[in-house]
Amino acid sequence: MIGIISFLLIWGPIVIPSVIFASAFYAYAKRDRDYAYLEKWCKKLFAAALVFRVIDAGLKTLGQYLTWSKDGLSEHLLHTPLSSKIPTIFNHIGIFTKNNLGYFLYYSFSRFWLNILIALVFAIIFYALLKGLKKYKDGFFEGGELELGLLCAFLAGWPNVVLFIPGTFVFIILLSIIHMAFLKKKYTTIGVPLLISAAACLLWGSKLIIVLHLSVLGT
Repeated sequence: MIGIISFLLIWGPIVIPSVIFASAFYAYAKRDRDYAYLEKWCKKLFAAALVFRVIDAGLKTLGQYLTWSKDGLSEHLLHTPLSSKIPTIFNHIGIFTKNNLGYFLYYSFSRFWLNILIALVFAIIFYALLKGLKKYKDGFFEGGELELGLLCAFLAGWPNVVLFIPGTFVFIILLSIIHMAFLKKKYTTIGVPLLISAAACLLWGSKLIIVLHLSVLGT
């Protein structure tokens, strides 16, 4: 049991999103105009990604509690409310400032849960954006690609999603130019650009965040 938990904490954040992405890529490649198939699988994979993120954050929260409880220097933090003097937007929320577990809850939420929440919000916003674009330019979309966009945005995670979204549109433009120049195709659907942008974020997102001086977003 301990071995499984250790695997999830150490390798899970790398292996499981990669497996989910590979499954989405396979579903997209095998859709063969069966758009309901792609939509169904993307919904299932999104649910799996969300469940994994919640389990991962829960295990890290539990691990943090156990670590602090076994250390005399940090054990008192488990009985300390969040001070209103700490410069954070959460220092006026009662569950943090009026609770003996307040500092621990703040620490765990800001480090393990907040990134999930922000990524989920961005994924939903991106989904709504794509849905609006589909009403305006239906030719850029095939069935199931809205759900694929939702999944890919969530897999990119925070803060990588700030690279994923503009990256998707950059790849749309690049592929559209290639299709127009060599294949004489008028439209480039969004599926392939979504997958390319998501793959780039999974592989190099953390490095790009540092290079572009966006690390502050993840703190």
